Amino acid sequence: MKRFIYMRPIILVTLTILLNQGTFSFATDTNPTVHRLSYDNNLDTSYVNRLISHGNQLNKENVDSASWLYQNAFKISNLIQYEKGIADAALQLSIIYKKEDQFDSAKYFISISTIFYRKLNVHQGLANSHNMYGSLLRRKGFLASAYDQHKESLKLFQLTNDSVGLAKTYNYLGIVARSLSQYDSSLFYYLRLVKISENLNYHVGLITGMLNIGQVYLELQDYVKAKKYFFQCLDIIDDDGTNYALACNKLGNTFVFESKFDSALIYLNKALTKYRQLNSVSGQAWIILSIGNIYERQNEFIQALDKYNSAKQLFEDIQLKSGILKAYINIAVIHNKLGNYRKSISYYDSSMKLSDDINAMDEQLTIFRNLTQLYLEYGNNAKAIENQTKYIALKDSIFNLEKAKIIADLELKYEKEKNESRILSLENQNLQKDLELRNESNRKNMYLAGIGVFVLITFFSIVYFKLRIRKNKLIAEEEKKLISAQALLEGQENEQQRISKELHDGVGVMLSTANLFSSSIKRLDSDDRELLEKAQDLVKNASIDVHNIARNLMPTALNLYGLTDALAELFDNVDKLPGIYADFFITGEPINLPKSKETMIYRLVQELVNNTMKHAKAKSIDMTLDYGDDSLIITYKDDGVGFDFEKELSKKSIGLKSIQSRIDYLKGKLEFQPLNEVDSAYRFLITIPVKDYVIAK
Repeated sequence: MKRFIYMRPIILVTLTILLNQGTFSFATDTNPTVHRLSYDNNLDTSYVNRLISHGNQLNKENVDSASWLYQNAFKISNLIQYEKGIADAALQLSIIYKKEDQFDSAKYFISISTIFYRKLNVHQGLANSHNMYGSLLRRKGFLASAYDQHKESLKLFQLTNDSVGLAKTYNYLGIVARSLSQYDSSLFYYLRLVKISENLNYHVGLITGMLNIGQVYLELQDYVKAKKYFFQCLDIIDDDGTNYALACNKLGNTFVFESKFDSALIYLNKALTKYRQLNSVSGQAWIILSIGNIYERQNEFIQALDKYNSAKQLFEDIQLKSGILKAYINIAVIHNKLGNYRKSISYYDSSMKLSDDINAMDEQLTIFRNLTQLYLEYGNNAKAIENQTKYIALKDSIFNLEKAKIIADLELKYEKEKNESRILSLENQNLQKDLELRNESNRKNMYLAGIGVFVLITFFSIVYFKLRIRKNKLIAEEEKKLISAQALLEGQENEQQRISKELHDGVGVMLSTANLFSSSIKRLDSDDRELLEKAQDLVKNASIDVHNIARNLMPTALNLYGLTDALAELFDNVDKLPGIYADFFITGEPINLPKSKETMIYRLVQELVNNTMKHAKAKSIDMTLDYGDDSLIITYKDDGVGFDFEKELSKKSIGLKSIQSRIDYLKGKLEFQPLNEVDSAYRFLITIPVKDYVIAK
């Protein structure tokens, strides 16, 4: 009320200047249907009523022109102190601002209309104001307060026997009840809407009620009843317009839930045709998105991708960010299913940026959940854990926001009660005793509200801590898996060392001894001597093989001289093989690392070399070992035929899995850099942190 009183002098001064000029006229050049309204010094209540009536006629065709007329009606009503005109103009302005999602402006004007309608005891206007305010509160998530506003409207329309007003109010109450998942109450209100509309032959109310009843049954997964009401809508719709498209859309979605995709496509295409006739771009885009979902459910991913891209383009044409975001997420899912790992990641990144812009937290939850699954499928556990952690944190945040919204809803109800008490005290100063009783009642309500808030906070705090415990348990399990993997790798290396030692010190020595004994035998016939020489050759070859196996299991150079010499020996041996060249370079100052770390790095490089020898058909191998202050960087490449990296990851190649496991053990990072666009050759870039493991020389 204060806001309104403060702005009245400004309006008064402005309109006084216009009046002193002798003529007060309104016109708009943007729409020829807005007639010039001109009266010489004749600003009266009938003129205000004409402005509002003319605005009502233009409201559907030209919202800007209608808004202009309502604003001037509001100003003139202030000037001539026409309180009914103030209330009527304010109500219409609140409706326009609500459509434009300008919540604060809509709330301001609806508060003005409520004050003046109550003062004038205009029940119908006051009921419409309560419905309008309830609709605003529902959009902001304050469902309990919205329900109270609509109940106030219901009482007022019952007093005035306004059946159309009652029908509209039952629809509002049904929407709020459905938002609260109170489906029994929702059906009750919608059925009352249908009954009143049938008695009045109120076509719009009847169609709205049928569609909403069908939606309730759809959410309850009672598809037979849902289709019954949607088909009834098609039978009674005669305008063949937006309601026809909406009913076909809902029928199509119902068939989708029943997995009856052929029937779903029939009705969705009917809706699409109607939206095209109506030139509704957003309607077309949402239908095409639904059709794409059908193809996705049938594993026809190429067709689904085509539909999602078409929907994305339409959403971008009208700059509907919520639609663009939905299309991005669906496209990312399809690319993942098609094995296009990088494109999927790219679309998820774009989706995340867009969801941040419009604060779409539910979509962000979907993105984090999908990314977690994607990285798990491709063996990137670190990224999977990172996205799972973000998912849990965001879910906690949403939970806290919902808790805050519940508290704010209670506070809003409390403020409403305070305002009502203040208004009653101003209007009924002579009823002091009644006022004291009302204040006492309000205080009790405050105490009850406080207790309720405390109980809610306690409940949500318990739930929050349980969620935190669950999150910590998940993190602990992942850490346990990592420790188990490290222990397994270390156990394998220890076992290889033991086998190498036994081969070298046991079997190797026995073979050498056998060779010495056979060499000491001299007196033999020529035939026996030939057999002996063959036996000696076999013993020598076996001794060499045992030596090589022992050296591969645990290279002598690695134990005696360290990592760099062992790698140099490895590449020297490869270079000696026919048809291949192997170069090994060292940059930086070599550092001493724990034997377990050096062994793991050696095995990692050995696995890379083995992959090249087995699969690449390479003629040359090149590797650089770069020692830095904090990290050790391994750059490995060959000139082989390369491989399809995404395909090998999807097959969970043992070689790549072994390489990745050793890198995870070393807490390193693996990057694949394409060498060219002709084939699938890659350069391996492996970064291993060593700062915490360096051993002083």
